[in-house]
Amino acid sequence: MTLASTAEPSVLVAGDTWTWRREDLAHYPASAGWSLSYQLVNSAQRYSFNATADGDAFTVTVAASTTAINVGGLYTLAGQVTKGSEKHTVFTGSVRIKPDLAGASVAIDTRSHARNVL
Repeated sequence: MTLASTAEPSVLVAGDTWTWRREDLAHYPASAGWSLSYQLVNSAQRYSFNATADGDAFTVTVAASTTAINVGGLYTLAGQVTKGSEKHTVFTGSVRIKPDLAGASVAIDTRSHARNVL
């Protein structure tokens, strides 16, 4: 069993199972009816997924079959808690999605932007 990170990641890999846990949302406990959802957005793609309640905390698990459709690149990840008509943003940050090298059907250029320019 893999232990989940306790914070949103800064790097994810398409085709992997994504897992993390939020235990630091004491003002928005899952047991009191709060829900946690995420939006993963860039200029061409938008993905949404929900956390599940785990006591007062939340656990995020996004299946490998779901993440396999993600296109690599830089995204903005936003997490929001909701309860009734209330909504609060509890996380925003940049996330780099790396391509699934094992599942790639074509060659992928893994060089950095600087290496490509050279």
